[in-house]
Amino acid sequence: KNCLSREAKNFNHTLTVGPSENQKIRLWLFDSGENSPDPKIKYTPFDSKAVEDYANLSKSEFKEEKEKVLGLAFFHIPLPEYAYLKPIRGDVGLFDAALTKGNVPAIARWAPWLVRLTGLNRVVGSSKINTGLFDHIQQSGNIVATFCGHDHFNDAVYERNGVYLCYGRVSSWTPPINWEGDGGDLPFGLGLRVIEVDMNEDSRKCATWIHEDSGGYNQSSYLQMYPPPPAPASCIVS
Repeated sequence: KNCLSREAKNFNHTLTVGPSENQKIRLWLFDSGENSPDPKIKYTPFDSKAVEDYANLSKSEFKEEKEKVLGLAFFHIPLPEYAYLKPIRGDVGLFDAALTKGNVPAIARWAPWLVRLTGLNRVVGSSKINTGLFDHIQQSGNIVATFCGHDHFNDAVYERNGVYLCYGRVSSWTPPINWEGDGGDLPFGLGLRVIEVDMNEDSRKCATWIHEDSGGYNQSSYLQMYPPPPAPASCIVS
């Protein structure tokens, strides 16, 4: 009886989670679409009405929240803004999977080293239509990080204009994990992404890391997203 999507016509929701008004986080859940019948688009985009509703709610009902409530967004297919960023944690293996399968342009098959050198290997499986969700997230300032799945060969975390863009980690052999086709072995083992949130007013914190099926806590994947870690001190040599 507590299912959010019972009789729903879409899967765009927002709700708060926490023991009290002073100790809560806001979750934004977006329906990121499905396979598009048009191969040029690849996937149907985030619904424009949902994007508009998010922007309007951020300016009205939840305007005051952002100063005291951490916001996290979840969806399945990544935003177009995930593409071509340099990861600050994790791996981006979708290009290598497509290369193994032979599903890349001829130039990429002939010179994959050049694709990697230019960063064009950092591809993601997103819609070719951008309905502006990331722009509104950036403008609203009420979402610390977004989380997606979809690309099973990617488990990276990126940072773009103050917002963390995160993948999960493939966590099961079934359904088949190689949705990308015959893309070869994954660049990592099975696991899952953990999100830790401290909601106390005087010590609010949000961090994430990978828990591996084979070895538990992956220390190198740990990332504190809020408050953002301090910038490294500059070094002046005289």
